Amino acid sequence: MKNKLRTFVIVAIAACTMIGNANAQTALHQSISDKVDASTSIIDNDQKNNDASSTINVRALKNFKRTFKGVNATWVATEDKGFIARFTTDGVQTVTAYNFKGIRQYTIRFYSESKMPGDIIDMVKYNYCGYSISTIAEVYYEGETIYVIYLQDDTHLKIITVCNGEMQEARGYNRG
Repeated sequence: MKNKLRTFVIVAIAACTMIGNANAQTALHQSISDKVDASTSIIDNDQKNNDASSTINVRALKNFKRTFKGVNATWVATEDKGFIARFTTDGVQTVTAYNFKGIRQYTIRFYSESKMPGDIIDMVKYNYCGYSISTIAEVYYEGETIYVIYLQDDTHLKIITVCNGEMQEARGYNRG
């Protein structure tokens, strides 16, 4: 049941990103941005001063530095007093969120097919022959990695998830 709930949460994120926007990556970034308080300033990790450091939860900063060594990120405070860090490294866009206590909630990495693990590519290509992969969102949530893969052909868009070696079709749309 817990596994189905996790999958549902990830699929809900993916489905919300696809509605009304053909570019899933842009939409997911926008859905995250919509949760950000417009009055909050963006803080660059390189230019932190004492005021900025005291604004971001110390536990979140320590976790971030330990997890993402040597990365410079843009930090944004959310309406619920959490924080989102964004950065790009080697062509991989990463968004990671922390709650108000500084505990990491999730990390989403966006990348192209060339950066996807071979076993996942093989599984997808075997089951969805004729579809091309448009975007991959690798979601780390509650200790698990779930791949949300956006596929397309001439007449269809599909969102599939892969978790623990199991693949599910989350959503399918006809192109119009």
